[in-house]
Amino acid sequence: MSDTIRRYVTYGIAQEEFNTGLIAPVSNPSPLGNRLKPLGGLWASSVTSRDGWREFCIGEGFHTYTLDKCTGFHLRPEARVYEIASVQDAERLKESFRLECPSIPLTAIDYESVKKHYDAVEITQMSEGVYYAMLPWDCESIVVLNPDMIEVDGKDIELAKAHKAEALRMLRDYNSEYGQDEEDIEDL
Repeated sequence: MSDTIRRYVTYGIAQEEFNTGLIAPVSNPSPLGNRLKPLGGLWASSVTSRDGWREFCIGEGFHTYTLDKCTGFHLRPEARVYEIASVQDAERLKESFRLECPSIPLTAIDYESVKKHYDAVEITQMSEGVYYAMLPWDCESIVVLNPDMIEVDGKDIELAKAHKAEALRMLRDYNSEYGQDEEDIEDL
């Protein structure tokens, strides 16, 4: 029997330290700032993603120190997930949950309203069009708006361990190819 549960990994926190009670509640970005992502929530990427957080961090040399700790999880079957696989999906979300921010020339999303209808928002296919429609999301990822929908089982833990090992291997390969210091990896 195949595993039909969509599984995720989040970086920066070890599995044994993971506690959904520590996830900050979702709130909208400040209308005075230029942030378009929600504040709070839990960010992660699907374990099957080829363009997720792990790949983004390694490819951009961004926050690679977070790759040494990761946590696996999945969402409860009844979780309501808004999936973005196209520009149309992104535009529909932005239009349905528009947040007026005069200081930002882009359309912001009212994540506090989104949370009333969905437990998470996930970019399942990052294309150039989706990238520009959902700026500043950088990669295929999910933001869990309702931590009560998070579950962890043994398979999640196994996948997180494998994901960490693969991340460190990818980082070594990247640093070797581009002449980066091995010290950064040894510290992980």
